[in-house]
Amino acid sequence: MPEQTRIRLPIPLKPTFTTVFIVIACVYMLFQPPEFNTTDGAVRDLTARNLYYHGDLALRQVEEGEYLNNLWTIGRDGRPYIYFGIGQSLMQLPFLAALDLAKKIGVAKYLSPSDALPTSAVMLISSSLIVAFAFGIVQKLGYNAQTALKTAVLVAFGSILWGLSRQSYDMVQAAMGVLGALYFVISAQVEREQRWIKCFAAGLIYGVAIVTRASAITAGPALGLLVLGSPAWESHQNRIKAAMWCIAGGLAIVWIIPLYNYLRFEDIFVFGYTGHAPYPGAPILPGLARWLFSPWQGMFIYMPILFALPIVARRFRRKHSFLLAVLGLLFVSDLIFHAQYSGLGLYGWGPYYILNGILPLFIIFAEFFHKPQVFARWHRALIGALTALTILLQAPSLIVPTERYQSYLASQNITGSSDTLVWSLEWWPLRMQTEGALTAIRNLPDWQNYLDTPSSYDAPTLLRELFSYNLPDWWWLYRLLHGGELGLIVPLLAIFGLASLSFWTFHPAFRHEAVRESQRSRTYVAEI
Repeated sequence: MPEQTRIRLPIPLKPTFTTVFIVIACVYMLFQPPEFNTTDGAVRDLTARNLYYHGDLALRQVEEGEYLNNLWTIGRDGRPYIYFGIGQSLMQLPFLAALDLAKKIGVAKYLSPSDALPTSAVMLISSSLIVAFAFGIVQKLGYNAQTALKTAVLVAFGSILWGLSRQSYDMVQAAMGVLGALYFVISAQVEREQRWIKCFAAGLIYGVAIVTRASAITAGPALGLLVLGSPAWESHQNRIKAAMWCIAGGLAIVWIIPLYNYLRFEDIFVFGYTGHAPYPGAPILPGLARWLFSPWQGMFIYMPILFALPIVARRFRRKHSFLLAVLGLLFVSDLIFHAQYSGLGLYGWGPYYILNGILPLFIIFAEFFHKPQVFARWHRALIGALTALTILLQAPSLIVPTERYQSYLASQNITGSSDTLVWSLEWWPLRMQTEGALTAIRNLPDWQNYLDTPSSYDAPTLLRELFSYNLPDWWWLYRLLHGGELGLIVPLLAIFGLASLSFWTFHPAFRHEAVRESQRSRTYVAEI
C-alpha cells in the first residue's frame, strides 16, 4: 500500500500544559466580571488588603462601621476576624502589588473597576490551572493530546467550574490544589525524572488547598492511597520515599494554619467557626439527596453528564482500575463529609462545596474521547446529548451574577431557614439566572453606569437601580461601549483562544499528529 502522505501543521502548534492554561484563561477572561465584592469573597478581599496595606489581619472595616455582615468572629484583643482560611487572601497579595504599580504608571483606569483585579486574577488563574491539570493528568495516563484536550474542554465548559470561575468563592482554589496534587503524583509515578521534586510539589500544592479550605483534608485518604498503594511504583522503598517527600511539601506550607489561628484567636486549634454555619451532625441521607439531586445544589441536576459515569467507568476500569478506586474514594469522602453539615450556603452555582470531589471524576471520560467507536451507538448518543445539555445548563451562570438573585430573595422578604429552599423550584438559581440572562440580553440598550451607584440603597432599590437585570458581566464590552478602546483586547484574546481550541480539537492535520504522538507517548506503568 502506498505510504500515507504526512500532513504537516501550517503552524507548529499543539496543546501542552502551558498552552492549554493560556488558551482557557483567554476564553474565561471573556466572561470575567467586575463584581467581586460578594459575601465570603468580600471579607477575604478585605483581609488581603488589610494585611498588605496595614500588616493587620483584623477586619478594620467592620470596626469602623464601613462593612457589616456576619462573616466574622471576635478574636484577639476583642477585634473581628474572618473565620475562613487565609489561602485566597494570600494569593491576592501579588496582584495588590501589581495594582499599586498600575496606579502609579496611570493604567489602572483601564481596569474598571480596578479594585476587582486581585480577586478576579486569582479566580481566573486558579480555574485555568484546574483545566490544565486535568489535561496533564489525562496525558500522563498515556492518552494522546487530542483526548486530553477534549477531556479538559469538558472540565472547562461542562462543569460548574465555568460559572464558579467568575465568582469569588475559594472552593476553586481548593479544587486547584487537589487536582494539582493528583497531577504531580501521577507524573512522578510515570516519569522518573525529578520524581521526588514532583512529590514535594504534590504535597505543597495540596497544602495550598488545605490552607485555603480546611475541608480539603477530606482528599487526604484518596491522595494517600494514590501515593502509598499505587502499583506504578517499582518498590516499597519508592512508595515510602514518595510519601515522605509529599509530607515534606505539605508541611512546608500548612504551618500557616496554626500560626493564622494563633494570630486571630490565640489558640492554634481554634478556627473561629463557633456559633456560625456550617453545623455538623445533620442527618446523612437528606444531605446526600441535597448534593446529588436537589434543584439548588444537586450535581446531577447541574451536570447531567455525570449520569454517564457508569458507562465510561466500565471501560476506564480495564486500564486504570486503581486510579478509578482513588477517584471514587476522593468523591465519596468529600460527599459524605459535606452531607453531614447543615447551613452551607445556597447562593453559589450548584454543588460548589463538593467541587474537590466532582472535578476529578471528569478524568474518567478520557476513555470515551479516546475511542468513542467502541461504545454502543446509543451510549454515544446519550453521552452527546448529556454533554450538550450540561453545557447549556452552565450558560446562565456566566451572564447573571450571584448578587442578583440574592438581592431578589431579599427584596421579596424571604424569611425562615435557607434550608427550606433546598427543594424549592420557585427560587432555584438555575431558573432565576436563566430569566435574568434573557432579560439582560433584551435590555442591552438600557445600560446604566452602576459602578458609581451608592451602596446604601435598600434591597428593592438595589435590585432595580444597581443590578437592574440589564448589565451582562462582560466588563470588556462595558468598557468598549463607553469609549474604552482597550476593551477590544479581551474579545480578541478570547477569539484567539476559541480558534486555538477548535483547531486543536477538529483540524484533520492535528488528528494525524495526535495519532503519531500517541504511538510515541509513554503509557502508564501497570494499572492505575
